[in-house]
Amino acid sequence: MEILQIIWFVLLGILLAAFLICGGFDFGVGMLMCRFNGDQKKSAMEAIAPFWDGNQVWLITAGGALFAAFPIAYAQILSTFAPCLVDFQSGRDRVLSGHRKQAMEVGLRKDLLRV
Repeated sequence: MEILQIIWFVLLGILLAAFLICGGFDFGVGMLMCRFNGDQKKSAMEAIAPFWDGNQVWLITAGGALFAAFPIAYAQILSTFAPCLVDFQSGRDRVLSGHRKQAMEVGLRKDLLRV
C-alpha cells in the first residue's frame, strides 16, 4: 500500500470520527429532549443551537475527501446507498424542523436558529 493511500485512510478516519463525536452531542440532546420540561428544553436547545449545522461539515468534508482520494469507491458507495441517503436526509430534515418548531415554542431566540 502506498504512503499516500495510508494518509488518505487516516484523514478519512479522522473526519468520520470527528463527525461521530461532534454529532453525538446533537443526537444525544435530541434523544433526551422528550424527558425535559420547558426550561430544560430551552437550555438544551440554546446549548446545541450554535453547533447544530456545523457538525455536518465533517461528514461533507469526508465525502469530498473520499471523492478526491478514491473516486471509484465514492461512486460505488454513493450509487449503492443513494436511496438510503435520501431517506436519511429527508427524515433528518423532518426531525430538525420539528426541533426548530419546538425550540420556537419554548422561546429560544430566533437569531440562534438558522431556519
